Amino acid sequence: MSHWPNIFSSLEKICSIPSEEKAKAMNYMKEVKLRKGDYFGKFDEINDDFAIIVKGLIKEFYLKSNGQEYIKGFRKEGQTTGHYRSIVLREKSKMNIECMEDCIFYVAKYKDYEKLLDGHICWYKISKVLDDKEFFIKEDREYQFLMHKAEKRYELFKNEHPDLINRIPQYQIAMYLGIDPSSLNRILAKKHT
Repeated sequence: MSHWPNIFSSLEKICSIPSEEKAKAMNYMKEVKLRKGDYFGKFDEINDDFAIIVKGLIKEFYLKSNGQEYIKGFRKEGQTTGHYRSIVLREKSKMNIECMEDCIFYVAKYKDYEKLLDGHICWYKISKVLDDKEFFIKEDREYQFLMHKAEKRYELFKNEHPDLINRIPQYQIAMYLGIDPSSLNRILAKKHT
């Protein structure tokens, strides 16, 4: 089953895409299926794959030498992922990308993505809007860490991502929010009393 109609429908909310450009995108991107627990690239590897998540949920995280995870973010259907620093600078990646559910990706090599950008202005317009969204997400996350207490960060996450609350284990939400899992348990218990 092709997921392209939904992807193009979403992208064309940003900018119209000529049919020949759609054909190029479909030619450059290959479908990749990964199982829950599989990795879409790991720390210390050079990776030049860029992906659209068609189905599933992933976790982007850093791993300390003692095994402690620092979760950078979660990404779901309709979002993109990749080891961007590794892709652009050809450096070894600093993070891991793990499938939290069975996933389907449309994957392209970065050089092919650049060919799309160079081929038609629509891809630059779409890329600009998507890049801006990523910047705003990062800025909001930094603001929340600096300005809000743990309880407020959890409330914001719950309100902004109600569809993820039941897809992500509570302890991982706590880790993402910079909250000790036992502290999040106390926050939630207090809310239910």
